[in-house]
Amino acid sequence: MRMYHCGIQMKISMRMYHCGIQMKISMRMYHCGIQMKISMRMYHSMWYSDEDQYADVSLWYSDEDQYADVSLWYSDEDQYADVSLWYSDEDQYADVSLWYSDEDQYADVSLWYSDEDQYADVSLWYSDEDQYANVSLWYSDEDQYADVSLWYSDEDQYADVSLWYSDEDQYADVSL
Repeated sequence: MRMYHCGIQMKISMRMYHCGIQMKISMRMYHCGIQMKISMRMYHSMWYSDEDQYADVSLWYSDEDQYADVSLWYSDEDQYADVSLWYSDEDQYADVSLWYSDEDQYADVSLWYSDEDQYADVSLWYSDEDQYANVSLWYSDEDQYADVSLWYSDEDQYADVSLWYSDEDQYADVSL
């Protein structure tokens, strides 16, 4: 969910499999200057099961507020792979993730970097089930930001290309 004018972005994902629960909640309130990311993972650092046919390899390092999180998750039952890298040094952090699912037939590739209020968000989302692709670039430096997105849907048979730029109350909107 992205609400550019209201300044709220929220992403919640939960996975329950064999040994535990993985929950990821990400909320960003751009105009209010609040950035929150909650990550909870409960599983072995390295685990393989032939019954469920998946492997889980993870690395987690923490030095108070500075930490890095690198994980690889693959499941043959659900037919998807999850590769993610997360690094945080207080308010400066980078989030790089790749998610692919054969069951839902889509791929999700995203890059997120934040240095307090200056950040960039680049994401690519493709779904074969709904037959559309979503490519977006989002950059913000406090109240000045640019939004470039491409949306295409084969089901509804249309394409949406838009550029949005704002410097406080002055902005330009170009769409096709």
